[in-house]
Amino acid sequence: LGYGSGKAKDHPMACAACHGIAFEPTYALVCKCVYCSACVMDVRDCYSCGRDVEGSEPAHGFQRKIDVFLSAHGPKQKRELGMFWLEHAVKHERKGNFMAADARYIQALEAFREDGTNSKEEIAICMSKQAEIRWQHLLDVESGREMFKEAVRQLIRETNPENVNFTTLAVTYMKWGAHEHSVANLKAAAELFKCATEARENAFVKGTCDGEDVVASRFALASVRVDLGESKEAEELFRELLEILPQGDQQSARGKAMRQIAEQRLRDIDENKNRA
Repeated sequence: LGYGSGKAKDHPMACAACHGIAFEPTYALVCKCVYCSACVMDVRDCYSCGRDVEGSEPAHGFQRKIDVFLSAHGPKQKRELGMFWLEHAVKHERKGNFMAADARYIQALEAFREDGTNSKEEIAICMSKQAEIRWQHLLDVESGREMFKEAVRQLIRETNPENVNFTTLAVTYMKWGAHEHSVANLKAAAELFKCATEARENAFVKGTCDGEDVVASRFALASVRVDLGESKEAEELFRELLEILPQGDQQSARGKAMRQIAEQRLRDIDENKNRA
């Protein structure tokens, strides 16, 4: 399909802004060039013809053409269709086209939900990535928070704990915790990093993550403890981490960075004690 690539620019169903097949297509007024409903919001001068854009209107007839085209040439199975949209959502995100990425994540979610329980992890991954975009780039914190909550609910819905993907769950908790930390919601961040640590410990037991990932979750929790003024708890965590982290040639770049920061945090805690 040439979707999301340079070839898509020549596709008759491509959005003039993001160059992917138009999602919720709209006509720019007054030129009638086609855009995604999300993309057209930021357009002042038409990217195709250069005329002033004075608004937009839904292109229902154009949508029907897209539906016919995708039914004939696109993936047939719902899971495959979801992966198709997910792949191109990621491409748009990497290019910094966050409105277009958000729109494609919506399409991926719709396809995965229609596929049912077979795609529950993909649903959670989509929601987590969409939550990041809305929180960090579209500045919609509440929407991002709700999507993180739903992603977690999706992952822990299993009645058999053995079937829970603890690695994906831990990553979701870590991303959510980092975003709560960024807006100084420290108690929520601490709780989320604690949940991430527990999930990664379970994943480590199952052999689906390494020990350094567990350490990274504990490190995040210790850092929030410092910001909360819980110096004693933070000190205990940092000292535990220094005992666990490898040294010398065995340490990775991430492990080395965590060790250096932990040592500095402990020095800061000691200095604060001496001042008190």
